[in-house]
Formats: sequence, C-alpha cells, structure tokens
Amino acid sequence: MKPIIDLAVPLGPRRSSISPLQQIADRVQMVLDTRPGQLPWRDDFGCDLGATVGESITDASLAVIRWRILEAINRWVPEVKVVEINLDLVRDEGMGVDSADRRIPIAEAALVRFGVQSSIQVRLDLETNEGPLMLQASMSE
Repeated sequence: MKPIIDLAVPLGPRRSSISPLQQIADRVQMVLDTRPGQLPWRDDFGCDLGATVGESITDASLAVIRWRILEAINRWVPEVKVVEINLDLVRDEGMGVDSADRRIPIAEAALVRFGVQSSIQVRLDLETNEGPLMLQASMSE
C-alpha cells in the first residue's frame, strides 16, 4: 500500500511573498491592536491603549499613551528600535447621529452631534535591521 501524501501540507520551508519590513509592520500592528487579556493563552500580550478611551486628553494622558506604546513594542517586538512616537489630537466635527439609533446611548449621541468626539493620530518612526519603517494609525477616544 502506498503512503498517502496530502499536497496541501508543505514539505519544506515556507516561502513568503511578504517583505520583511511588511512582516515587522504587521507584528507591530498586531501588538498595538491587541488588548492585554484578549488572547486566553497569552493574557499579557498586547498594548493597553483601550484604558484611555473616554478620558480627557491632557499632556499627562498623552505621555501615558506614548509610554504604553513604547513599552509594548520593546517587549513584544524587541528587534525594532522606536525612534519617535508622534501623537496628534484630531477633533471630529459633529457627526449628525440619529438620536433614534438605539445602539448609541442618548448622552453619547448628543455629545457626538456637538462634535465632542476626537481621535488620536499615532505616527511611529521605527528602525529595523531591514531599514527604517514608518507606521500610522488612528485611535478613537
């Protein structure tokens, strides 16, 4: 009897078409997008950026966000050197939320209509063995 070989299983090292810089960018993004406790098998993995949602934006809260980003990248992607972290507050205009929308609480819907909602634009300048890397993301408050 001949052995059965499943051709869907690679028999050697896998060749990736993704560039090394893109792989690093994906890893950094994964760390920043994952909240600690979100992965049951590794509950300390990630970056706790969600803890700042709903807080007032002050110099102190921006410093905490910057520190959390730096700590998470240093811990989970140690081959990357953080050169600079830029955080910019972007205030959104009133969004015209329908007050009948039951998914949004009444108080929050009123605040959004008045244009109180804001987001933080994050720009990371990183240095890797593969060269410099710049990432941008938006974090809603």
